[in-house]
This record gives sequence, structure tokens and C-alpha cells, in this order.
Amino acid sequence: MLLRVISTGSQAGNSYALIADNGEILLLDFGCEPNKIIRGIGYRVSDVCGALLSHEHG
Repeated sequence: MLLRVISTGSQAGNSYALIADNGEILLLDFGCEPNKIIRGIGYRVSDVCGALLSHEHG
């Protein structure tokens, strides 16, 4: 299993992808631009099996 940091920082927000050995991807938080997230998972949108949003900002 691999945890890929897509973006982190208070200005850009936080986004992470947890990638299983079988290729399934769990997205964690979505604090950056959608295109950056898609690029961060190698455009493998069909491999995303779930998403978790832990918090939001005001």
C-alpha cells in the first residue's frame, strides 16, 4: 500500500491518495484543484473505489 501526497499546505489545501497493491485508490480530502488530484493519481479515475473528506473550512 502506498500513500501519495498530492498537495499539502494551508494555501493549496490537502489531498492524498491511498493506493492499494491491487491498484484501487482511496482519495483522502480534496483541498486542491480537481485537475491536480486527477493528475496525482495518474489519470486512473476508474480505479477510485472511495473517498473520505475529514473536514471542511468555514
